[in-house]
Amino acid sequence: MPAAQLSAAQLHELILPLAQPPQVVLGPEQTIDEALRAIRSAPSSANSIHYFYVVDGDNRLVGVVPTRRLLTAAPEQKVAEVMVDNVEAIPDWATVLIASEYFATRRLLAFPVVNGKGQLVGVVDVSLFTD
Repeated sequence: MPAAQLSAAQLHELILPLAQPPQVVLGPEQTIDEALRAIRSAPSSANSIHYFYVVDGDNRLVGVVPTRRLLTAAPEQKVAEVMVDNVEAIPDWATVLIASEYFATRRLLAFPVVNGKGQLVGVVDVSLFTD
């Protein structure tokens, strides 16, 4: 939903219903080759994927791999070797207004949304706030 369509009342609603499921999640022990094969075989309905999120066996967010880093890594490298492990994530209790502040202050194109256990529950793309 573009920013022009967000009303003042909607700014105080939870962000979670507006989050999309991640298109692809990666595991830290996957090789880059395995990760790329998984990405290629996944059905994609997204116009653009800016980042790939890395989760552990309990679906806890443990890292993020920017697309450029994934594409330039050696095929035999592990995802854990190229991922950024200090991930900025929006908590699932955040409002639309709080989420918009993440985009304004951190200048990323998408953010993962996590629950209280640190599990990945969705992704919010900057397109929610832009035309």
